[in-house]
Amino acid sequence: MNETFSSGDAATQTFTGNTISTSVVSDQFGHIISQTTYSHNADGSYIANIYDSQGHATGQDQFHSDGAEVAYQFNGNGTQNATVFNSTGHETEYATFGTNGAKTQDLFYDATSGRLTQENDFNADGSQIDRVYNTNGTQTATVFNAGGHETEQATFDASGKISKDLVFDGKSGAELQETDYNANGSGVAHIFNPDGTQNAAVFDPSGHISEYATYGTNGKLATDILYDANGHATQYSEYTANQTTIHQFNADNTQTATVYNAAGQETEFAKFDTNGHKTDDYFFNGPTGRETQYDSYGSDGSMVQHLFNSDNTQDAIIYDASGRETQYDAFNSQGQLTGFTDFTYTVGGGYDALAYGPTGFETGWADYNGNGSLISSSGGQYNFSLDDGYGDGAGDWDFSAPVYDDGYASDFGFYY
Repeated sequence: MNETFSSGDAATQTFTGNTISTSVVSDQFGHIISQTTYSHNADGSYIANIYDSQGHATGQDQFHSDGAEVAYQFNGNGTQNATVFNSTGHETEYATFGTNGAKTQDLFYDATSGRLTQENDFNADGSQIDRVYNTNGTQTATVFNAGGHETEQATFDASGKISKDLVFDGKSGAELQETDYNANGSGVAHIFNPDGTQNAAVFDPSGHISEYATYGTNGKLATDILYDANGHATQYSEYTANQTTIHQFNADNTQTATVYNAAGQETEFAKFDTNGHKTDDYFFNGPTGRETQYDSYGSDGSMVQHLFNSDNTQDAIIYDASGRETQYDAFNSQGQLTGFTDFTYTVGGGYDALAYGPTGFETGWADYNGNGSLISSSGGQYNFSLDDGYGDGAGDWDFSAPVYDDGYASDFGFYY
């Protein structure tokens, strides 16, 4: 069967019985432009192999018995394309292949609407990214390593902004990271450590961290740090099974620390100067709220300890900058001085104690050696043992605002 076109080209088709076997297209001078050979199957399906004028394969069309088709295009650079059509002629898939025959991309379409529903991108090392495009405009992207194990899964909203990102260990499948994003670009990033602990960072739309928290293996909050817009820590909270300690970092570089017991009742409140040295420390009975002790610190490291007893009497103990007790005062429930003791220290480590009544008259004395043993005394059997309650001004919470190397800066691009 011959057919001539207006261009002068002609097509010659050869049939075997009722089925076409070859089709040759030639120009007006009889030179072959392309040639197609056909092979037919008993079920009605057939394959058409297409060649150029030099006999190089340029394409192949595979027609199924139901009318579906797969069309391959062999490019001059050695790459390939494949297009899949359903029985009604609508495109459902389009794939590309590299020069080595390995697939590089695979696109899937809704046969009715033509909408792209899935995209798979393949890398040379065997890893790949699969993207699913949902009807509501949202997307899901899944990353697989060369071994076919999932390493990441991300979801995107209808505007294309990322809403969640999960990172997995490529060998064990354990979740390593989870980042949840809000519509404005802010969000929370979680890191799941191998030992079962967790870290979490809250970040604003600019990537600045506003909160950083750590969790124990039981999932309970262990520490929590709040940051201002300039990246300065404003609050640091520590949580244990028995108590909670909240550190407040003020704009003038002073600090406070508040301790709560397991029942959430305040048991201690401390103040620190700009150098981190403790200036005041208050202690409370948790259930009643009654103040039981107050320690006042001098800039030289000296301290005055006030003890508020349950019978409303008070004691005041004075320490020098070296932590040595120098005076002990006792007060009755009306706040009146009932007696005091002065302590002086010898070169060998011993000390002398002089006791006085409320009006300043000496009522007794005692001398002790460096081991704390009594050498001599007068005025009765006095026990002038030293108090050991001194705490220097560096105290319980001598630290600056915490700075953490938590890995978020490199992993997520966040910064303080």
